[in-house]
Amino acid sequence: MAHQLTNVSMDDLRIDGMEIPYNHAAKVLIYSNYVVAALGIPGNTLVILAVVLSKRVRNISTAFIVNLAIADLLTCCMAPIIALVQAYEYYDSILEPVCQAILVVVHSCIGASIYTLAAIAVNRFLVIISSRQLYEKIYQSKYVAVQIAVIWIIPISVAVLPSFVFGIGQQGYDFVLHTCAPVKDHPTTVVFNDILTFVLYPIPLTTIIFCYVGILVKVIIHNRKLAEHGVTRTSGNPSNENTQTR
Repeated sequence: MAHQLTNVSMDDLRIDGMEIPYNHAAKVLIYSNYVVAALGIPGNTLVILAVVLSKRVRNISTAFIVNLAIADLLTCCMAPIIALVQAYEYYDSILEPVCQAILVVVHSCIGASIYTLAAIAVNRFLVIISSRQLYEKIYQSKYVAVQIAVIWIIPISVAVLPSFVFGIGQQGYDFVLHTCAPVKDHPTTVVFNDILTFVLYPIPLTTIIFCYVGILVKVIIHNRKLAEHGVTRTSGNPSNENTQTR
């Protein structure tokens, strides 16, 4: 059956009731998705509840952490639905809109997660290198709300606009992979994948690397300055101990 599929276009195969070729990897991924859901849903829910129920931990940084938990929670909620799709043995046209919805949510949430990690890195970077006045000015509540909105707008736009507005690529059920994925036979799917990859990964990952390398460099320079002024952990000089305390 799998051999016959290679000689037929994917459009001809999308007939209700047609048998889907057995895919051992898909069967393994079914259980993997259930494990992801079982661990990720309660874990991220607890993070959100911890911030909502405890006023002591509510601050600007936890706003990004909660946003990250929400994005990851939504992704984990898709895992059991994806497992059900992978368990189908016969094609049903309902798989197409279901897969399209799943992929929009997954791409949006994964993108939001990565951009949130980048926002957290920028936040930590500015804590280290900027003055307190500048930091507090940048991270006012209204500006943080705008940042979080942008974090979601970018990946949602990439997940929706190319395929559903401009007709670039097609998202749906993939017979070969036995799951939801961009349809390989569509002539512009490669373009869609390139857009998705370029927008969701290099920009935030580069930001994360830059910020944490910057923090590392700042810490190294700071430690060298302390060493030059004779501040050491092993020093028994009272004046040095007072300097260390400060």
